Amino acid sequence: MATDLVSLNRVKYGGLDFDTIEDDLRAQLQIKFAASFNDFSVSSLGIVLLDIVSFGLDTLSFYLDRRATDTYLVTARTRRSVALLTRQLGYKMGGAVAASVDLQVSTATQYAFPVPIPKGFQFLGPNNIIFEAAQQVTIPAFTTAPQKVPAFQGITTSENFVSDGTANQLFKLTRVPTDSSIVQGTVQVLVNGSPFAESDFVTFDATDQFEINYNDEPPTLRFGDGVAGNIPIKNGSIAVTYVASLGAAGQVLSHNIKKVQTQLVVLFTPINLVVDNPDNTVGGSDLEDLDHAKTYAPRVFKSRRVAVTRQDYEALAGSFADPLFGRVAVAQAISARSAASDLELQNLIIDISAALTTAVSTIQNALNNVTTGAFVLTTTIQTSNTQLQADLTNLLTKLNTINTNLASLLSTSRTIKSNSTELQNDQADAAAYVATSKVSVATASTSALSAITTVNAFATAPANPAGSQLTAPDKTALSNTMTNVSNNVNAITSNLNQIDALLTLINALAGQIGAGATSQTTVTQAIQSIVVNDIGISVLTANTIVKDMQTQITSIVTALGTQSPVAGLFGDLVTIQNSSDLAFDTVTADTAAIEVHVDKILSADCKANLVVVPILARDASGFYAAPSIGLVQSLQSLLDGVKEVTQTVAVTSGVQFLVPAAIEIRLAIRVGISEQITTASAITIVDGVLRDRSFGQSLYVSDLFDPLSTLPGVVFVNVTILGYRPNLSPVILVDKLDANGNLIIANSEVITLSQSDLDVNTELFAGSFA
Repeated sequence: MATDLVSLNRVKYGGLDFDTIEDDLRAQLQIKFAASFNDFSVSSLGIVLLDIVSFGLDTLSFYLDRRATDTYLVTARTRRSVALLTRQLGYKMGGAVAASVDLQVSTATQYAFPVPIPKGFQFLGPNNIIFEAAQQVTIPAFTTAPQKVPAFQGITTSENFVSDGTANQLFKLTRVPTDSSIVQGTVQVLVNGSPFAESDFVTFDATDQFEINYNDEPPTLRFGDGVAGNIPIKNGSIAVTYVASLGAAGQVLSHNIKKVQTQLVVLFTPINLVVDNPDNTVGGSDLEDLDHAKTYAPRVFKSRRVAVTRQDYEALAGSFADPLFGRVAVAQAISARSAASDLELQNLIIDISAALTTAVSTIQNALNNVTTGAFVLTTTIQTSNTQLQADLTNLLTKLNTINTNLASLLSTSRTIKSNSTELQNDQADAAAYVATSKVSVATASTSALSAITTVNAFATAPANPAGSQLTAPDKTALSNTMTNVSNNVNAITSNLNQIDALLTLINALAGQIGAGATSQTTVTQAIQSIVVNDIGISVLTANTIVKDMQTQITSIVTALGTQSPVAGLFGDLVTIQNSSDLAFDTVTADTAAIEVHVDKILSADCKANLVVVPILARDASGFYAAPSIGLVQSLQSLLDGVKEVTQTVAVTSGVQFLVPAAIEIRLAIRVGISEQITTASAITIVDGVLRDRSFGQSLYVSDLFDPLSTLPGVVFVNVTILGYRPNLSPVILVDKLDANGNLIIANSEVITLSQSDLDVNTELFAGSFA
C-alpha cells in the first residue's frame, strides 16, 4: 500500500502541464528502458515522439479541466454553461433590458387634423441610437402643445420559420445585431396566426407555449413535445417578433434625443416634429452577469419562488428585472419592528420633510424679496410723493396764474401781447414741473410692475409642493394690493399726460394771440376751440385732476403700509410668514407623533408582520441609483403574488439610505514610477471596492489599504475614511465612523462612492525604510 502511494506521488497526477508530463515520461523511460534506449538528445526521434505525446496529453488535460470546470456552477466560466447549470435549478438567466424614456413630442406648426404618432415610430438619439414609441400617441388638431410619448431603446425585428412537425423544435434567431441582445419579455410568436405564450421553461402542460434561451449564441426559440408544450402544426408558419436593444449602451442623458429616423407623413402631408427628452433614460442593462446568476440561482431555488423568509425576499427581489423599467441591482429585506426600521415610512417622512423645508425656505426667500421690493417701492413713492407734491403745488399756482391771464386776455385786448408772453412763460414752467413729475411716476410704475411679477410667480398649494407656494387667499390679497398700486400709478400717469396736452395747447394759443390776434371775440373762440373742444378739459378741470392725483398718491402709500408690520402689504407678508412657520412646526410635530404611533404597532408581538424591501438600480456609470417608480411597482406586484397571506410587503427605494463615502488617499511611490498612472490605478481600485456592495456591508480601511499596497512602485499607503456626505450635504458627517476610522453602517444602508470626495495624492519617495 505504501509503495502504491509513493508511486502516485512520483507520477504527480496533479501536474498535467506539458513540462511535468514530459519530465515524468522521460523518467519512466530511463527507469524501465535504460538498457534499450539511451538517446535523449533533442534531435532524436524518440524525444520528438516524447514531445508529441506530451503536447497531446497537455491539450487533453486542458479540455478535461475546462469540461470539469464548466460542470459546476461555482467554477463555470462560459455563459452557456452557467445558463445550463442554472436551468437545472429552475433559474433562467435574464436577457437584456431596454433603456426607456418619456419623450416630449410636438409639431413645429399647427395642423387642421390630428397627427398620430404610431407605435414603433423611430426617434434618433446620439450616435444614431434608435428609440421606438411604445404606444400610439395622437397630437390633437390646431395645437403645438407637446405630448408625452413613452419610448424604449431598440429595434423591433421579425423572423419567419416553418414547422416540421417534430417535437422540441429549436430555431436560431440570427437577425439579432452583434452589438445587441433580445430584450426579455418582448418576444411574440404566432403559429399560423395563433399566438403562443412565452414561459421561462416549457411546462408540463399541453398548451401553446414556447421558451427563449437569451444566452445562447445566437439566441434560440424552443417549442414543446406535445406533453410539455404543444408542437406547432407541420408546415405551419412561425412568425417571431422581438426587440433587439443595446442594453446598457443604450442609456442616454437628457436633451439628447432630438431627431426622427424617417419623416412622419399624415394624410399625404409631411409632418415636422419637435422632439426632446427632458429626463435621462432609465433601465438599460445587458444580459445578466455570470456572477449575479451564480449568486442568485441557488437562492431562488431555495426559495421555491415563494416569499416566506427574509432570504426568500432578497433572492426574488435581487434577481428581478422588468423589460421596460430595468433590473434590480441590489436588494435587501428587513422585518420592520419599529418606525426606524420601516424604510417605506422613513422615505415618506424624508420626502415630506424635504418638500416642506424647501417650500418654507423658498417662501421665506420670496417673501424677503417681496418685502424688500415693497419697501423700495414705498420709499420710491414716498420720495417721489414729496417731490410730486411740491411740483403739483407749483403747478396749481401756475395753472391759477394761467387762468387769471386767460380771464384778463378775454376782458381786454390792449395788453394781449404782453399777457400772451407771460402766459407762454408760465406754461413753460408748468410743463417743466409736469416733466419732472412724469419721471417720478415712471419710477414708481416700474417698481409696482416688478412687485406684481414677484407676487404672480408664487404657486398656490398644492400645485407645486416642492417649491414656493401660498394659499389662494394670500396670493389674491397680495395680487389685488399690488394691482391697485399699479392702477393708481397708471391713473397718475394718464392725468399728467392730459395736463401736458393742455399746457401744449395753451402754449399754442398764446403764440397765436401774440402773433396778432387782437379781437376779443377771436380770442374767446380760439380758447374755446383749443381748450374745450380739442382736449375736452378746462383749466379748472385740470385743477381738479391735480387734486385727485394727490389723493391717489396718499391711497398708494396707505395700501403699501410701512416697514412696521401693522397694516397694508407689510402686514399681509408677516401673516404669511407666520402661517408658514406654524405649518412647518405642525408637520414636524405630527411626523414625530406618527413615528411613535408606528412604533407601538410594529413592536407588538404577533400583531404586525411587515417586510420592507429596499432596492436600488444602476445609473449610466454603473453605480447605484434610485429605481424608477415603474420598477418599484412591478416588483411590488411580483412579491404580492408570492408572499404569505399573513405578511405585508412594501417595496421602496433605497436611495435615501445610500452612504457616499468620503475618502482621502496618500501614496508614496518610487522615483521613475508615473504619478499619473498610479493615481489613475488607485482611483480604479477604489471604484472597484465601492461598486456593487451589499446592504449592510461596512467599509474598513483594510478593504482599500490591501489592494492599494500591491500597486507597482508604491512604498507607502495612507488611507483615511473621512466620513460620508448624504444627499449632497454641505458637510461631511462622521457619526458612522468607529474608533479605528472604519465606516460602519446599518443593515438598511449601502456604501457607495462620493465622486466629489475622493482625494488621491501621490508623492515621490527617494529614501529607504532602513
